[in-house]
Amino acid sequence: MPARRTPKVEALVVNAIRRLQDVQGSTSREISNYISQEYDVPRKEIRRQVRIALQRGLSYGILQRSARYESE
Repeated sequence: MPARRTPKVEALVVNAIRRLQDVQGSTSREISNYISQEYDVPRKEIRRQVRIALQRGLSYGILQRSARYESE
């Protein structure tokens, strides 16, 4: 039986945003916390990867920065 693989970070971020269902948007901290709890990954290890995935999503136009978080 093949070992269970963890999905790519980009897929985890998109899934976390959908599951959190925050109308005003989710912070990178909230997304990191969700992923670390759901997939049993240490928060410190995933935090940087989540930020990179969010930046990549913004640059590709897949994600949109909420006006609430423009100053970050």
